Amino acid sequence: MIYQYKGDYDQALEKYLESLEIAKRIGDVAGEAISLHQVGMIYENKGDYDKALEKYLESMEIEKRIGNVAGEAKSLHQVGRIYQYKGDYNKALEKYLESLEIKKRIGDVAGEAASLHQVGRIYQYKGDYDKALEKYLESLEIKKRIGDVAGEAASLHQVGRIYENKGNYDKALEKYLESLEIAKRIGDIEGMAQSFGQLGILSKIQEKYPEALNYFIEAFKIFYKIGSPAANQALDYIKQMAELMPREEFESILREKGIPPEELEALIQEKRTRQLIELYISLGEEKFVEMLKQKGAQPEVIDQNLPAIREMAEKVKKSE
Repeated sequence: MIYQYKGDYDQALEKYLESLEIAKRIGDVAGEAISLHQVGMIYENKGDYDKALEKYLESMEIEKRIGNVAGEAKSLHQVGRIYQYKGDYNKALEKYLESLEIKKRIGDVAGEAASLHQVGRIYQYKGDYDKALEKYLESLEIKKRIGDVAGEAASLHQVGRIYENKGNYDKALEKYLESLEIAKRIGDIEGMAQSFGQLGILSKIQEKYPEALNYFIEAFKIFYKIGSPAANQALDYIKQMAELMPREEFESILREKGIPPEELEALIQEKRTRQLIELYISLGEEKFVEMLKQKGAQPEVIDQNLPAIREMAEKVKKSE
């Protein structure tokens, strides 16, 4: 489990598979179900959804057989997540509702709130905003009742998104600010960044560009500090603001927020370089060069920059 929390999924998988093998050998059926569930979570974290689904279903089958309804509900929830990731929202909804029904029956209130939240997400993805709002608010009410403050912030954030989707920007703003306040209070810096980002999007929709830029910068600074990939998206929004605002005003706000314009340009260039390296690694050198030529890059420019890209790609590969 330590390896899983540290993000070392290969080591975690190895240990969980060892645990699974031992559980099978000694006839520990309950332990086998738990290990299968954990293996499924690792595959999920690695993005291998087919293998994750296979393991969750194996775990669920055992839980059913031995009468562990709480374990069955847990596996059903994860199966729902996999279908959600795969874009099969009808199957995801079916599994979340099955999980929700069990949790209600056995009095798992925290689990009920989690399932209601996910049911809300599915209705949101399907464009049924009224049902999504209903489920998020039910989840929010339970979280408030049981003192799940972090969960409350997450539900408020989603409620805000629904109001935004429905065009009720005042209500959306209210919920985003409530969520942000909780995130600040409990020290959830990633949650703060998510709220700042959503507040920026809301301000952009309303064409309040200086306000939006301020929020996007706050989101970017946090995401960049914690090494989140979401920093790239925040940076893209900042670039969009540069195109929508007078240059002088844009640069003035950047300086006020402690990011000189030249530093922003360096960050943008760093992002471009990183994207090129990722393409080089995924395509291979031959296809990478061919792609650059198709995009109009001059052969001499390619020849000039290729050694540096090759060297940086090798460093990335060695660090992985």
